[in-house]
Amino acid sequence: MELADKVTIDNLIAAYARCVDTADYAALGRMFASGEITANVRGDRLVGEEQVRTFYSTTNRTHADGTARTHHIVTNFEYHARSPGEVRVDSCFTVLQGTATLPLQPIVAGRYNDVFVKDKDGWRFASKHIIVTHLGNLSEHLTITLAR
Repeated sequence: MELADKVTIDNLIAAYARCVDTADYAALGRMFASGEITANVRGDRLVGEEQVRTFYSTTNRTHADGTARTHHIVTNFEYHARSPGEVRVDSCFTVLQGTATLPLQPIVAGRYNDVFVKDKDGWRFASKHIIVTHLGNLSEHLTITLAR
């Protein structure tokens, strides 16, 4: 894998986190126009731009400042080339949140298993599988209940 490819893929992972943190669910949906998101909790399978945008915008709280008041930290990247145009990247995530009623604290942690494909337009998400391993106080973040 070329360095430029790795940088592009890293930027896609960072863009996912930024879109959630800033409540830019329209941009998040566009990132998955030809992809899907699944998780080990709830069994949701979100396919395509509209499903991703709608799910995130209805299940993630947007606070008075227009953001989710979260901060995603993504680390421990492991790259697994499947073919010249497909790469799986496994990573760890921790989400911090602080609001007027919730002191800054970790609220959820786990792993991402992301698959990226390269087409004529460049690299894009093919899939994101979210594996939640630790749950904290999600009351200021989600409108739904998660259980592992």
